Amino acid sequence: MRIKLFLMRHSKSCSNHLRASGDEAVSQAVRDPGLTEVGTRWARTYAPVLQRRLRSAGFDVDGAVICSSALRRARDTASIVFGRDPIVVPHFTENGALPENTPQDRAYSAPNLRLFVTHLASMVTDGDSVAVVGHGSFLRSLWPRLTGAPRAARLNNMDGILLDVDVSPSGFRVRNSKEILATMAEDGADRCSIIDNRKIAVHKRMTQKTRKNQRGGGVNMPLAYFQDGAQMRGTFGEPTGAGLAGTGTGWVRTPLVQTGGRTRKQRGGFSPSVMGAFATNGARLMPLAAYLGYKMYKNQKKTRRARRSRRRAPRT
Repeated sequence: MRIKLFLMRHSKSCSNHLRASGDEAVSQAVRDPGLTEVGTRWARTYAPVLQRRLRSAGFDVDGAVICSSALRRARDTASIVFGRDPIVVPHFTENGALPENTPQDRAYSAPNLRLFVTHLASMVTDGDSVAVVGHGSFLRSLWPRLTGAPRAARLNNMDGILLDVDVSPSGFRVRNSKEILATMAEDGADRCSIIDNRKIAVHKRMTQKTRKNQRGGGVNMPLAYFQDGAQMRGTFGEPTGAGLAGTGTGWVRTPLVQTGGRTRKQRGGFSPSVMGAFATNGARLMPLAAYLGYKMYKNQKKTRRARRSRRRAPRT
């Protein structure tokens, strides 16, 4: 089947807003965030512009099958831009098993292009137009498959690509592609929805409680962060994937949690900083530890011989 397929990133979400404000940890912890006030306004303003551009490229906007991922920011964008509720499609979600990408009471499922195409082939007919609203990191990872070359820059909110493709249950073939990029500028102060602000407040209270319960080293950080670069090892700094787990092209930052969990009070003779240094340099200390152990053993034997000699010596 030959179809027109438009793949697009969602509008500005609460997580995007928090991350841009430097609050990345909270941005990842807000479960399934929605659009911000600016994100909603962008979607409404851009909708007629995008629809005109799609129509001029031969995309049937009025009769199109509108789809999105299960995440709220994608569903809200699709319903605003195309004027109807989207069909939620599996396998077209975002990288990273964290609250930001996991709706309430739903297990995380990583995106999968092959399974997405198989599902798409089961729901469309020849000549259909299909729009799917998804997520930046996953869409960017697909660029080599869609265009033949990696994308140098990140995808901005509501950037997309229009494809003329042949789809079947066994795969797809792209005949040609055209980038359709949004040009939206910040227009005033932004804020998250009331629901998301409540989630943010709850998370901050929990974080403060966790920090209060932590002991050792005089600081409130997980053990891994005491080793320079540990939290960044094997990663790359993709802005739309910061703090997530695996992607199709590599790994992005993921926090390393201290053994024992975040809420357990740290106790014992070693502070986290000492343990971090010991874990890093333990192998180098082994020869010294062996030598000191030998010296202690040898001195112990000398001490025992001296005691026996004093006991045997005749009294004068």
